[in-house]
Amino acid sequence: MKRLIRLHPPYVAAVALAIAVPFALGHHERIPSAEAITSHLVYMNGILGLPWANIVFWTLALEFQFYVLLGLVFPLVVSPNLIIRVAVISAILLLSISSPVPSPATSAHFVIPFLPLFSAGILVFWLRNNMVSWPTFWALILVNLAALLYQFEPLAFISVSGAVLCTLFARLRSALFLPLSRISYPVYLVHVPFLFLLYVPQRVLGPGVGREEIGLFLAASGTLAGGYLMHKLIEAPSQRLSSQIRFSSNDRPAICGATSRKTPH
Repeated sequence: MKRLIRLHPPYVAAVALAIAVPFALGHHERIPSAEAITSHLVYMNGILGLPWANIVFWTLALEFQFYVLLGLVFPLVVSPNLIIRVAVISAILLLSISSPVPSPATSAHFVIPFLPLFSAGILVFWLRNNMVSWPTFWALILVNLAALLYQFEPLAFISVSGAVLCTLFARLRSALFLPLSRISYPVYLVHVPFLFLLYVPQRVLGPGVGREEIGLFLAASGTLAGGYLMHKLIEAPSQRLSSQIRFSSNDRPAICGATSRKTPH
């Protein structure tokens, strides 16, 4: 619930932006139907066969499915029994590699083929909460990465490997990375609608040297500015609202090893 409150309002704003831009530019044929717009609110466009207002929204739909699935199996994911937890990860990976990734991937309707992208995060969560030893973690993460290589192009393997290593070892707290990290989600949401700025110089100034560079600068600047405004006006208030929600100790499952042991079992 807390994550939904934090992430959903910026998404709804991005849906509105993705509809407003083609409307303002006179491309009314690109505006989704009322049914498609409504189904955005529950991330169901892919399953219902309806178009997304923004091509990147299909990834958020798969993420939403993963959160629902994780909620159903969470007691098993945090079980004190390591064998149960490893069995869950094994089932996730086997289920994934038995479900081919659609081509193109943007046509995917269900999260199952993409589960190795998420299960790597579960393994890092276990390590961070002293639920597995380092040797066990490395053994499991290598199996997870092997499933990634089986399912996807090498770029997915490289991206997830890099993300895991950065999460565990990197300390990127510079004056540049922190501001960018704060607006990364809004930038992801709005970058596609702002791509129309790529073509503004050619339409206004006509063909010529430097028009593409000017368009690229405008698109990048517009995306960063739009992401910043969305963070300030929508995402940050949603984060504050989410942080005000508190759960009692009786409402959340105990995470084995997180509080009582410093050495993973």
